[in-house]
Amino acid sequence: MSHPLHAEKGREYLHRAYPELARRLVRGADYRFGEWILLKPALAVYGRRRLRRLDRRSR
Repeated sequence: MSHPLHAEKGREYLHRAYPELARRLVRGADYRFGEWILLKPALAVYGRRRLRRLDRRSR
């Protein structure tokens, strides 16, 4: 099992590399109740910051 952040990153990379394919992507359940409940908020902030950094580099 992977962390939901990995799935989000994968979707972002797919969208950048193959936008047509990304439009056909069907999302699964990234979150299961109680999973990583104590770390989830901190990991979400961290992941968003990293994605923003990646976005700035690709411009």
